[in-house]
Amino acid sequence: MGARLTFRSVFNVFSVGLLLLSILPFLHEYWWVLELPSHFRLHIGVASVAFAIVALICMSWPAFGLAAGAAVVSWVIVLSVPRAHYLEGSGVIIVSQNLSFANGQVVTALGELVEQDSDILVLQEYTPEWHNALAELAERYQDTITVPRNGAFGIAVYSKIPVKSHKIHIFGNTQTPFIEVELDSPKLQARLIAVHFQPPMTNYRSKDRKRQLVELKRHLETVNGPFVIVGDFNNTPYSPVLRSFMKDTGTGVSQAICIPSWPRSLGWFGIPIDLAVGSNGMRIGSVSAIEPLG
Repeated sequence: MGARLTFRSVFNVFSVGLLLLSILPFLHEYWWVLELPSHFRLHIGVASVAFAIVALICMSWPAFGLAAGAAVVSWVIVLSVPRAHYLEGSGVIIVSQNLSFANGQVVTALGELVEQDSDILVLQEYTPEWHNALAELAERYQDTITVPRNGAFGIAVYSKIPVKSHKIHIFGNTQTPFIEVELDSPKLQARLIAVHFQPPMTNYRSKDRKRQLVELKRHLETVNGPFVIVGDFNNTPYSPVLRSFMKDTGTGVSQAICIPSWPRSLGWFGIPIDLAVGSNGMRIGSVSAIEPLG
């Protein structure tokens, strides 16, 4: 009897934990840490369903109720992610890649990016060293707009589609550069904004990421016509912060259950922070992950 009670007590504790993890992100404005569980909504949803099934089999009704509640909250949020218009085979291939400023696998990276043969290439953590290393790749693209920086927040856009105009935006207290290009081609007439937001690793960076989203939202209010935002968001579409941004800007992602991109070594156990977020006039086709570049 004692062992059975202990098992059920532990089971109940885990179920309470799942419910708390599913609810706490709603209080993210009070403490930045509370937003972090929202990035694992899919994981929490799957775990909650599994716990609810086991609790049902064991007839542990309190645990079943808690796990089922956590599952409902998590899956409602995952499946209600704002969506961009979908069109299979849209004709334009965009590759977004975080190079990693400390990555020494130059040959691997160059070979992989050449093989991708994308129409548009968006690169994050673009350092002066990467700028020099990818000179051969740049020759394959008609237009290149680059902001090489030491550290993690250089950025670049390589485009085979003619760039009509471009602008460098500096957002947030961290003065992070984003690149906006106006594309004018029968293939794609739209604006593309290449981004690399601050990661929510500290209170300061988390607040600055929110500030960057606010400043980007204000800028988008001045943009006419369709646009797509591509890059490393350091955020997932399950986060209340990014969901609020997408709601206010009328944008959406390509898929409700997005492909995990970080860390790539974990495959489907990772989280989707590298995204394409499109306006109502933008049709985003299929999305896939590419191999890590070192």
